[in-house]
Amino acid sequence: MIKHEMTPDQYKARIEELLQYNKTSPLGSIARLVEIDLIDFDLEKKKTHFRHIVNGNDINRIHSVHGGFLTAIGDTCMSFSAGPLLQEDKVITTIDMHINTFRPFFLNDVMDVYCEILHLGKRTVHAQAKLFKDDELCTVVTQNYAVIPSQKVT
Repeated sequence: MIKHEMTPDQYKARIEELLQYNKTSPLGSIARLVEIDLIDFDLEKKKTHFRHIVNGNDINRIHSVHGGFLTAIGDTCMSFSAGPLLQEDKVITTIDMHINTFRPFFLNDVMDVYCEILHLGKRTVHAQAKLFKDDELCTVVTQNYAVIPSQKVT
């Protein structure tokens, strides 16, 4: 279920909280490897813009960004965009994901990730992340999430 009211400042604060948790959590998380910064957002349109600078951890043996990392950054940015819009007792988990890569990213490239929440419902969320380099579309990650009750980790 969707939160009733949220101001842009509350939305930004929640995303920043998730980014900080990502960096400091003692829990194991692949998302910890995804170093992103929130650049901009439009709460009304459910759009966000994140940025990542490609580093040596992202590179595969042919010196481009690993496809698994592209899916991880897409998933992380989309879930950080959608999660704050849910009621406090709800979270999302991946149902399926699809990736199309048109151009590679390389070491030190600036990766701009533009996310859009296409559907935000009681039971599912559908989102898309478009990854750009120098204003050229390189990758599109589309994902469906299930909205489920939050579980406390002890």
